[in-house]
Amino acid sequence: MEDVIYIDEKNYRDFLNLNVIAFSFAHGGAQGSPGEIIVITQDGQKYSMNYAYGYMTIEMCDEVCPPLKDCFSVSLRLKKLLTDGKA
Repeated sequence: MEDVIYIDEKNYRDFLNLNVIAFSFAHGGAQGSPGEIIVITQDGQKYSMNYAYGYMTIEMCDEVCPPLKDCFSVSLRLKKLLTDGKA
């Protein structure tokens, strides 16, 4: 069984310099663990954080995994485009 390090608002500053090679995230309406973000680093370590249940804010998650900013930016622009026709 893999060890997963859980990141929350109390310890996220300890993980600001991770060498992220991959991540996955589930929006708030996802099945399973809504709001969960899994980060995998170059050394194979797996980290879990969650912005939907109040463990930390999405901005804190962005600090741990900077590529998230681009994903949420694109996702929010697409949602806005589909909703009101303007991106």
